[in-house]
Amino acid sequence: MKAVFKIVFLSYSMLAVAYSAFSQIDYLDKKIEYGLNEDNKEKLENANKTRTYGDELMQEAELIEAQYGISMLTKEDYAPDRIRQMDSKTLNIIRSTVRKKIQASNQYGNANVIKAFVYTNDLKEQLMQANDWEKENINILLEQSKHLLMQGRTIRGKSMRLNNEFLVYPQLIDANKIEILAINKLKEAYVLIFKSTDNNISNYEISEIKKTYNDVGAHFRIQLAATRKPLKGENLKQITPNNEIVSSDFSNGWYKYSLSRDFETYQEAVDYKESMNLTEAFIIAYIDSRRVSISEAISLQEKNSYVPVEKSLQGTVYRLRLWISTQPATNKTLSGIKSGGKPIMMFNHGGWYTYTVGDFLTKQEANKFKTNKGLTDAVIVQYKNGKPAENN
Repeated sequence: MKAVFKIVFLSYSMLAVAYSAFSQIDYLDKKIEYGLNEDNKEKLENANKTRTYGDELMQEAELIEAQYGISMLTKEDYAPDRIRQMDSKTLNIIRSTVRKKIQASNQYGNANVIKAFVYTNDLKEQLMQANDWEKENINILLEQSKHLLMQGRTIRGKSMRLNNEFLVYPQLIDANKIEILAINKLKEAYVLIFKSTDNNISNYEISEIKKTYNDVGAHFRIQLAATRKPLKGENLKQITPNNEIVSSDFSNGWYKYSLSRDFETYQEAVDYKESMNLTEAFIIAYIDSRRVSISEAISLQEKNSYVPVEKSLQGTVYRLRLWISTQPATNKTLSGIKSGGKPIMMFNHGGWYTYTVGDFLTKQEANKFKTNKGLTDAVIVQYKNGKPAENN
């Protein structure tokens, strides 16, 4: 009972803090709805009812878990290693609640599709009154939204073909985030239309919408293979660990195969790659649905983090300095550097660019990593409160 009260209290507190932001976004939603024709208003109302039913199912599942002191809120909570450690009683509870969560997520998916359909059709009608600049940008947002929605639906379709609910639901979490991102692209388009005629529409709305991007944001995947001819049957199974879902993409004459799961950090992807002994695979990066370099994705994560990289650990720490240069390195140079599977961090110290790997709490830990990863040219350097020690 205490656990249930705690969840309700925390939820209430979070809602109270966020009320102002939600109320301003709600204004945009209401304005969009007000301008719809009656047919689209009815469709949107059905979408909202569908999402509300999904919320009810999700709350039921989370309350059951709370009664038993269980918390299964993120994708990581459903990691195979954690599931295997559960006793039979806990496993049965989780199995029943995750099935309810899958039902909830399916309701979310249906609601997202209807809402995106309504917004897209309405925006296409409003394009006729837009100026050339608005038309160009709105068409870009419509195309991005369409691509993201298809991506989310594809993930849903593939996940539902699995026969293990603990594999299905983490995929649905991703699908819902991407579909919400698709809808928010459409909201951006509405902001472009409304800003010139409504003083209540400010940059705040669009900044709040874009915050959802970080739910998908910069993320990493493991590419298993790139071939000129498509892989089939046994050939694909041979390179796929643990019967995981594999996504394929065809571009520039190449068929590219990657694990469908996303990793929030570069290091998580590296660790999984090594644990599965995927020696021929390599890490790729995305920002939203756009393929980018590893360094660009890491840079975005550092920029969006609340704690600057140089202040990630206070006190004395050690890093492996790979080299120092008067010029910043190119992405091509960085991609060829052996860093032992860890991301390379660049620091600008008065015109000198230092490239390091770390943090390590002790000099021995740094030296062990250096030896194990074959970083023979690296130098162990000491940092104090995020800054190089004077003896460096």
